[in-house]
Parts: sequence; C-alpha cells; structure tokens
Amino acid sequence: IQDETLSIDEVTEAYGDDYETKESKNGKYETYVYKLGDQKDDAKKNVIAFKVEDDFVTQGTIGYSSSY
Repeated sequence: IQDETLSIDEVTEAYGDDYETKESKNGKYETYVYKLGDQKDDAKKNVIAFKVEDDFVTQGTIGYSSSY
C-alpha cells in the first residue's frame, strides 16, 4: 500500500462499521480488524486487518495474525 493513498474512511465505506480497533503498544498506530463471512462462529470467519497511521492505511493483512 502506497503512502497516504488509502484512508481509513475509504475502508469503512467499503467494509462497514462492524470492526474492532486495537491500539499498538507504543500508541503509534491502530489496527482495524474485520471478521467477514456468513459463519455464526466468529472463530471460523475470515479476518482482514488494516494498520492505520494518521488516518491512512499503511499495511493490510488477510487471514489470522497474532500481530493485531
């Protein structure tokens, strides 16, 4: 993802407001985590996460990652 090309506002417009945010230990960024899919069990849903710094996405992760 190129610097300052994808804002978190654009992501929430595309994916909606059903996400969790997690702040980094050093407070420099937040991670927006979406659980996607029709499964009733959240553990079986697909996960996509976006690392956000200064309102822009700097990294995207598809699938499970303990780094959120």
